[in-house]
Amino acid sequence: MTDNRSGGGAIAGRNCTIKINKSTFTHNRVHGFAGGAIYFITADWDPITEAVGEVRFTMGFNKIFKNIYKKDDAVLTVIRSTFENNDTRGVTCFKKYGGTCRKSELQSRGAGGALYVLKSKKFNIKLDVTLNNNSFRHNRGAHITKSNKSEIVIVGNIILKLIDNSITKHPDNLYHYSLTGINPPTYNKSNDYLNTKKSGLLFEQSPNRSPAKATP
Repeated sequence: MTDNRSGGGAIAGRNCTIKINKSTFTHNRVHGFAGGAIYFITADWDPITEAVGEVRFTMGFNKIFKNIYKKDDAVLTVIRSTFENNDTRGVTCFKKYGGTCRKSELQSRGAGGALYVLKSKKFNIKLDVTLNNNSFRHNRGAHITKSNKSEIVIVGNIILKLIDNSITKHPDNLYHYSLTGINPPTYNKSNDYLNTKKSGLLFEQSPNRSPAKATP
């Protein structure tokens, strides 16, 4: 998958199961959002969408998801795949009352050059993420928040497995992995984790501390 430009440059998934094997993601671009190649989240539906569900199906989409389809988890598995030269970039103007921004007021927004994963606290389903024997090379995360200047950004109470991944950091990134709020740690005995931590290329924040700003 190459040269895509929407949020989650190649793939965007929500409350679902995605398994990827022996795939290549190159030169995908995300402008002002997150996940240069893949954007994967669990989240409930907004009130308007819920209201539509109540009218059409006599229940909202959250209840349909959990009660009808009996779905209580989401899974992202990526095996033996290559991520190279994917990019999250672009700027956002934050003005309290609108208006024109000066250049100094523009904030870079782009978390996770290759991959961005978020588990919502409100939509309480299990999220299982496995990254196994993948190659990540020069995937830029251009974000104003240092923790998001990373090849891979993962946020939330996720069951995470890191196995034999190879990462070559983009020169503009600060980290290989940015891991926030994962409890209990399900990854901290892997060689990936230990080697990355030893090299100083790991951002890690436990759920017991104030949450890092990790929005797209």
